[in-house]
Amino acid sequence: LRVNLARLQATTADSAAAGMPAAFSPAGIVGNAWMSSGAGPHWVKVALPLPVQLGSAQLYLGSDDTAPVSNFSLQYFSSNAWVNIPGASFSGNTATVLNLLFSAPVTASLVRFYSTDAAVRVRELALFAPSGAQGYPLGTDVRLDLAKECRVVASSTAGNNYPGCAVDGYAGTSSGWPTAGV
Repeated sequence: LRVNLARLQATTADSAAAGMPAAFSPAGIVGNAWMSSGAGPHWVKVALPLPVQLGSAQLYLGSDDTAPVSNFSLQYFSSNAWVNIPGASFSGNTATVLNLLFSAPVTASLVRFYSTDAAVRVRELALFAPSGAQGYPLGTDVRLDLAKECRVVASSTAGNNYPGCAVDGYAGTSSGWPTAGV
């Protein structure tokens, strides 16, 4: 079972653009984002409730498939200093979605995304514990479908295919919402 350990944890950042606070970076919903403001370097920090072992991360950066963060590191706080997580430092990155498998697990209660780029947007920062002999969990437990969070109302319904079936995340002939017709 994958559990995003960063989801909804306390966050702070060096800066934030209007309407794009640090709390949006580990919210579990990719539709929101933290965006830096002003001169860099920039960082967003996640405070976990206690030290936990971390083995991988999932990052959604930029804006959809544009504006990736080029230069960044995931860091953890150890012995009064920020230390780069092994296997989680990038220079010249062009991807907006990254699955990161750390070279070695780290134990931390403070983790930060640190970048020297002029403008930084983090849509999601998910952290995962190692999975022992089964390897590391790649992928995330974040939601890309914001419609599933909304109440759905329709003018009519045919059969047992209720309006909520239009946004349930399933595609096919057995799921969906048809109108009752006129």
